[in-house]
Amino acid sequence: MRVVQLSVFARAWAVQPARFAWLLGAGASAAAGVPTAARVMDDLLVRMYAGDFNVVRQSIDADDPAILARIRAHYDGVNGLPKFGTPSDYSAVFEKAMPDEATRIAYLRQLFSECTPCYGQRVLGATITTGLTDLVLTTNFDSLIQMAATEAYASAGRVKRMLTVSGLQSTGRASTAISNSQWPALVKLHGDFQESKLKNLSSELQSQDQTYRQFVIDASRRFGLAVAGYSGRDQSVMDMLRIASEQPNAWPAGLWWLVRDPTHLSKSVLTVLDSASKAGVAVWVVHAENFDETMGMLADQADLEPSVRAYVNGLRPRGVVSDVPLPTGYTDDFPVLRLNALPIVSAPTRVLHVGVSPNITDKELRAKCMT
Repeated sequence: MRVVQLSVFARAWAVQPARFAWLLGAGASAAAGVPTAARVMDDLLVRMYAGDFNVVRQSIDADDPAILARIRAHYDGVNGLPKFGTPSDYSAVFEKAMPDEATRIAYLRQLFSECTPCYGQRVLGATITTGLTDLVLTTNFDSLIQMAATEAYASAGRVKRMLTVSGLQSTGRASTAISNSQWPALVKLHGDFQESKLKNLSSELQSQDQTYRQFVIDASRRFGLAVAGYSGRDQSVMDMLRIASEQPNAWPAGLWWLVRDPTHLSKSVLTVLDSASKAGVAVWVVHAENFDETMGMLADQADLEPSVRAYVNGLRPRGVVSDVPLPTGYTDDFPVLRLNALPIVSAPTRVLHVGVSPNITDKELRAKCMT
């Protein structure tokens, strides 16, 4: 696979941004405070442990690595659960801890209820409102992208493009979007919290909705695809990508897989990328630390309307180092100057006094100092 730096992708995207669709996984929401699958699994294990041993759950220090290691060891490959580290571990823990679907949905809603869009999601919202992004696919349940787009709409001073959201109970919206070019569209492959249907367990993820399969195949003829924050652990999604990538003229702007460590791609990701490459798709693996950094670099390359540019520039955090005015006036408090980062451990003990005229030149001053 061809591995490139993020700057290469940013330049390619800036030339034709509307030709890139996005596929976002949980990693794209990590900076927004959305818990990772590993954190969710640990929390579920703590809840089961408390119930199995009649312990007050709040008394368990879930931030203590030693305690978590002991709890994981109690369930790792035993007590009806698979070995941890296998593709089915998260789903198995979830189903054992909360076999009722309504309980699982309520639990996930509770986890995500206080999350707000991160910097990268807000920049993505700005590209949506300004016409630079037409299609976003995501396996996430949360509403952070919708929130980010709404915020960007408001910053532009007027509603420019309303975002169409398609979930598992509204798959027809996705079909309408692509057949009638009703962009922008957000397709939530595993469901939306605003609907009652979600896909979270392995048994639920074994097959992808046929409407979405066809939608992604149709989209592959129109867009390139940038994948960010997605590990490729959902086989139904990976099968869908593989089938779409094998279609004639798929992903005309290329398939770009953004990852922190290009040397540690999962087998399922490598299979899809290899299949796409053999089918003639331009495949690139992009070294990108995180979604915030990615969108920050894209924001630098993007052509944005003045109001949207002002909004995006305002999203950047203030630098830790900034200019500070020098102290003025006389004070008896010492030290007067506190701006240097290094301590002054010694200073000259003698000074040079030279009498000069007001019109002395630099050359004459140097000559006097040398005598």
